[in-house]
Amino acid sequence: MSLLFPLTLPFLVKNPSQPQYEMDVYRGDLEHPKAPGNKWHKLQHHLVEAQRQNANVIATFGEPFSNHLHAFGATLAQTSFKAVAIVRGELQPKMTPTLLDMVASGVEL
Repeated sequence: MSLLFPLTLPFLVKNPSQPQYEMDVYRGDLEHPKAPGNKWHKLQHHLVEAQRQNANVIATFGEPFSNHLHAFGATLAQTSFKAVAIVRGELQPKMTPTLLDMVASGVEL
């Protein structure tokens, strides 16, 4: 599956005899189903390095509503690493949807 999608921009052309503008759009949101956008692009290198070092645990920092934490938990659930998340920010009166998903994925908060 290609992550590059061609896009023609006819609205930039005022004169029909001028060529249309074309560009390719990189769709990072399609790169990994559980870690959209640049999350997987960044995380994959850390996973490779952790495997190279024979690590057992991977930890990260993030805030209670963080997309990073959500992607981290969902991605590491598919690996043998123990996942730990240190949650920064103000104490929340109850678990956020992000934190609930992380716990369901086996992440230790």
